[in-house]
Amino acid sequence: YDGSRYRATNTFKNLKTVLSQYTTKYDCHVFIHNLDFDISKIAKDILPEADLKNSIFINNVVTVFKTGLNESQITEENEIISQPITFHDSSKLVMGSLKKICEDFNISQEKAKIDLKDHILKLGWALDADGNPTNDPGKYDDRESQGNYFMKVDPYEPELNEYLRLDCVALYEIVTMLIEISGLPIHEFLKCPTTASLAMKVYQMNYPEDYEKAISTNYGYSKWGEFTEDFIRKAYYGGRTEVFQSELNGGFHYDVNSLYPYVMKVNPIPIGKPRHHKGDKARNVFKYWYSYRQGGGFLECDIHIPTTLHIPPLPHRMYKKLCFPVGNLSGIWTFEEIELALEMGAKIKEINQSIYFEKTDYIFKDFVSYFEEIKNTSDGAKKTFAKLMQNALYGKFGMQRVRQTILPVTEIETCEEKGYPYVELFNPVYGQEFIEAAVPS
Repeated sequence: YDGSRYRATNTFKNLKTVLSQYTTKYDCHVFIHNLDFDISKIAKDILPEADLKNSIFINNVVTVFKTGLNESQITEENEIISQPITFHDSSKLVMGSLKKICEDFNISQEKAKIDLKDHILKLGWALDADGNPTNDPGKYDDRESQGNYFMKVDPYEPELNEYLRLDCVALYEIVTMLIEISGLPIHEFLKCPTTASLAMKVYQMNYPEDYEKAISTNYGYSKWGEFTEDFIRKAYYGGRTEVFQSELNGGFHYDVNSLYPYVMKVNPIPIGKPRHHKGDKARNVFKYWYSYRQGGGFLECDIHIPTTLHIPPLPHRMYKKLCFPVGNLSGIWTFEEIELALEMGAKIKEINQSIYFEKTDYIFKDFVSYFEEIKNTSDGAKKTFAKLMQNALYGKFGMQRVRQTILPVTEIETCEEKGYPYVELFNPVYGQEFIEAAVPS
């Protein structure tokens, strides 16, 4: 579906003929929800022209799949007569089922994904959560039942084909909305494979001054950079989820809306070049910050948490779990966390080293405020997208630098030259050899 015309076929070979008509004039991009599933069905038709080097695999799952130019697409004068086709996984931009996304984005009834439940029940193909046949609508399991339906259904069934048509139309509407709301030129939008990369691109283009401050802490790939990043990341803990009281009668339920964006908005963030201090210098830096609240940083220390505290303040990793223990602890925490612990009666026993930033700034305030206003005054697509952008930007800045990815075997030499660890693989679905490598993102 291209916004005006819908075309259907039973083979990708025929569909590729349709798509190739666009490539003589345009750089052709195709969005598929859950691309990894669909691409395995068309692997034999698409792999001969695959451009794996410029495709994107995230956590070993294909996110952007680009086809290259083959010989038949280039004239003897080396004139390109058609452009490659790029496949995008829309589920990496807006997570969740297409049905749920249609509801969130208020897709009109004429274009929304239809519910197959009544039709599947009528056919007698409904299954419960354990995969057993059922006629009871209350025991109907959507995932199991639809899987059974797609295995059994006649590919020419009218209900199936209307379902698939609305799939295409709805996804086109959603992607079009995302492009419009993002405010990005379409060529910039298409460079963003995930929600996180899209949020970063919006931040970069619409808030360039804040973006430059955010990236001013350039760790680089030196030994010093690796040390600094590793030191700070050890102070990066997950969210706290605990049961403090197992039963509550006559109580109230409270929910904090958008906690992570709120923290980004109201707190100054360390920026610029960090400095490393040990021993007495580290102790003096923390005392200075504690007295004047200028700058920010991270402290490695030995600290005693009072055993009488019901809700201890400092996170600590134990047995691959995040805990909040009492007693003697050794670790790395932010200055603010240490300050809170001291206010609750903790005692610092020894300060080992610190990373200190002389400057801080509200680098996310304008970005979060802009999307907060959209979220609070909008419904449907705008509200959903605004919430996604706020949380995704936080996640993007918290990502690991080195990630596992899939590359063609031709990249072995590059990995060896740069010292990237890799293993050779054979994918039976694609019928090709690859390498899985740990490379900087």
